[in-house]
Amino acid sequence: MRDQIHRLIHALKYQKHPSIGRNIGCELFTRIQNVLDFSTIDYLIPVPLHKKREHERGFNQSHFIALGLQSRYKNLKILDAVHRVKYTYSQVALNSDERRQNVSDAFSLNRRKQNCIAGASIAIIDDVLTTGATSLACASVLKNAGAERVVIITAAFA
Repeated sequence: MRDQIHRLIHALKYQKHPSIGRNIGCELFTRIQNVLDFSTIDYLIPVPLHKKREHERGFNQSHFIALGLQSRYKNLKILDAVHRVKYTYSQVALNSDERRQNVSDAFSLNRRKQNCIAGASIAIIDDVLTTGATSLACASVLKNAGAERVVIITAAFA
């Protein structure tokens, strides 16, 4: 199963098949609905890509995973509340410390969404979790903005 999800994520990201992201999100919902009560989640926040990387890829894979989750639980709202303000290098070859350094100060809050975040229960959506550096950097931005609860939902572990 692990190899299969990694192949799917590779196809999603590098062979440019965003519909795979929706399918992954649907399957993810099925697998975790018994351990996460989605009725307690106010917003899904996909880990953002830098504008340059999103332009190169043509889409944000985490957003499509979030769309799949949303299709299975209609009350979920996707919120563009975090921006990637620093272009970061691919983290594939980086160790844990290098990953943390790479994403340090890479994210900021979309100030127009700050009122939504205060007191909210947030689920960060990430495609692959290796050390958690990226998701934790996003979570820090959200907690500093007043989010009451932040959970991380990932499609795969590296």
